[in-house]
Amino acid sequence: RGDTAQCGSGIRRRTSGHQVKSRDIAGMVEPQHNLTQVLGTKFLKPFATLVLLCVWMLGLHRVGLGQEKGLGLGVIIGEPTGISAKAWVSQTRAIDEGMAWSFRRRGRFHLHVDHIWHFPQNLRTSERFVLYAGVGGRLAVGRGDGIFGIRIPLGVVWWPHRAPLDVFLELAPIVDLIKETELSANGGIGVRFFFP
Repeated sequence: RGDTAQCGSGIRRRTSGHQVKSRDIAGMVEPQHNLTQVLGTKFLKPFATLVLLCVWMLGLHRVGLGQEKGLGLGVIIGEPTGISAKAWVSQTRAIDEGMAWSFRRRGRFHLHVDHIWHFPQNLRTSERFVLYAGVGGRLAVGRGDGIFGIRIPLGVVWWPHRAPLDVFLELAPIVDLIKETELSANGGIGVRFFFP
């Protein structure tokens, strides 16, 4: 119920309640964002392309036994940390892939694909230690943007005689090209199990 107050010769009416207009409510509601707006479209296409490339390259492996043929799956610990896969395409060449989490720049999802060459004749020991080198690409996405660069993995792998495993130590210098030119590196230790 309202009350009245005399103001000169006029009468002013004041309500005791508070009215909230519909446009005020609309202004207080935050707009909704879909997944594409949150993640951004800049890196969705290259990310999807790299994922499809990984799937296609995994399909190139030749089924066999041991660490020098077939498909190996395992983990890598370091920068980044996550899943590691390796698919042989010849006696000395393989496709190395990683799907992991990078701790750089407050965290990013990391995906890489490398073509690597092995040099088994360079280390002559009773154990099977093999040097390798390669070249590939790296995509790291997070917080609405993406980074793409060229990787040059260098490492050594140990193939145990009595187990279908490979244990590897790797350092991979990176030249980032998108979204800015920058030098960085990946590195870590990992192990993979090879399926017959």
